Amino acid sequence: MIQSYKCPGCSASLQYKEGTDVLHCPYCGRTVSIDEAARKAKEDTDREDEERRDTEASDPDGDGVQQFHCESCGGELVTDRFTAATICPFCGSPSIIKSRLSGNRKPQVLIPFGISKEEAKGIFRKWTKSGFLTPRAFSSVSTLDSIKGIYVPYWLFSFHSTASLVASATRVRTEIRGKYEYTYTDHFRLSRETENDYRRIPADASEEMPDDIMERLEPFDYTKLTSFELPYLSGFLAECSNFDPEALQPRVEERASKAIYGETMSTMNGYSSVTVTQSRIDHQKSAQEYAMFPLWLLQYRYRGKNWQLFLNGETGRKIGNLPVDKIKAAILFLLSSAAATGIAGLVWHMFI
Repeated sequence: MIQSYKCPGCSASLQYKEGTDVLHCPYCGRTVSIDEAARKAKEDTDREDEERRDTEASDPDGDGVQQFHCESCGGELVTDRFTAATICPFCGSPSIIKSRLSGNRKPQVLIPFGISKEEAKGIFRKWTKSGFLTPRAFSSVSTLDSIKGIYVPYWLFSFHSTASLVASATRVRTEIRGKYEYTYTDHFRLSRETENDYRRIPADASEEMPDDIMERLEPFDYTKLTSFELPYLSGFLAECSNFDPEALQPRVEERASKAIYGETMSTMNGYSSVTVTQSRIDHQKSAQEYAMFPLWLLQYRYRGKNWQLFLNGETGRKIGNLPVDKIKAAILFLLSSAAATGIAGLVWHMFI
């Protein structure tokens, strides 16, 4: 049920080294390739499958909470039904729950972490010094309470999409003849049909992660996609899908609809006005994939208030809120008001 990877040199727990294809030992420095670790983990699959069936059959409370034991220290690991990889709270050793990542619950692809924990901390510290209205003391006073590397579950959808739009449009032109100006309005009926293939539109499948923030963390670099292997999760937290793909498909179809609608509307340039009178958009799903993408979640405190920074673990793109210095904001408001008043006065004098 529990999968961990031990160093062949000192028997400490191996962890995935960001941006590489190896597991490394943080104590003696030994490394093991992802392929080698994956092969070794599959040697006793049949025995563990039988144990998994026995364990999963017993859930008296029906809430999916299960207890496991850390293979390093024997400590008790209490997980909910969506936990796929965790860290032992007693000894810090990584543990992967294989049963939740096998069979039809096994992801097909994964983007490994490309940014290390230390690099993520550096990005955070640099970020605390940015922003014109950020308090000067924020970078030194803020406390980084925790930093977690999490593999977030995603479903990737591919569609063949078609759009058919009918619109009424106008084009206005003017002519000057002698002392008179003539305005002409021409009316048109426009018809457009567009088709496109959208591949691997992502939808996060985590109930805990806010959908709007996850979308703003995009794009992920799909050239880094690789076949899923358990060793990539070692040393990180991971969550399995909270949703069936059918539940997420309408959200992804809406994104595809906005994309193809915008592309179709972009072909109606050169008119004074365009009003869509009829529209039809259809999507035919061509593929879906279960994936895991990397995320650094940083939780920090400033003047008694908790804050969060979401960091794309592969590209470094970040989403978070910076505190605002009220004095700086008040000064900026006064300067803006004074500038606006000055411009208004200048315009007034020009026309009197």
